[in-house]
Amino acid sequence: AFASSETAIPGQVDILLAEVCPQAPEPEFCMENLPGFWAILSPIIFPIHFSHICDDMEECTPPPPPTKTSVPNCGACSARVDGATDALAWEETITAWVSGLQEEGFCGAQEDPEQCKEAVAFLIPLAFPVLVAQPRDWVDTFCVDIRGCEA
Repeated sequence: AFASSETAIPGQVDILLAEVCPQAPEPEFCMENLPGFWAILSPIIFPIHFSHICDDMEECTPPPPPTKTSVPNCGACSARVDGATDALAWEETITAWVSGLQEEGFCGAQEDPEQCKEAVAFLIPLAFPVLVAQPRDWVDTFCVDIRGCEA
C-alpha cells in the first residue's frame, strides 16, 4: 500500500511520463492516458508484489501485520524491501505481471480489453525497470514508520 499511496502514485506518474511515454508509438496518447491507467494499476501491483516480502518467515506472513517481536531490524527490513523492489525488474516478474493483468480479469474488466492488453504489454516492461532504478529514500521511511523496525 505504501508504494501505491496517494502521495506515491503522482511521483511515479511523473517519472513514467518522462521516461516511458517518449518511447511509446503514440507519445501524446501515452501522456494523456498513462496517469489514469497507472492510478488503476499501481494499487493492484504494489500491494500484491510487496505482500510477498517475507514469505520465507513464518512469523511475518500477513495478514495480520507482524507482531513487534517478529519485525526485522531496520537493516534486515531495508534489505528485504530493496530485494523485493529489485525483483520488479526481473524478467520473470515482468512476464508474470503482463500475463496476469492481460489474462486474469483485469483487462477483461476494462472498457476496451484489447487496448488494455496492448497498454500492459507496452507499459509494464518499461515501467518496472524505470521505477526500480529510482532513488530508494522511501525504504527507510517504510521500514521505520510503517513496519516499525528497530535499529
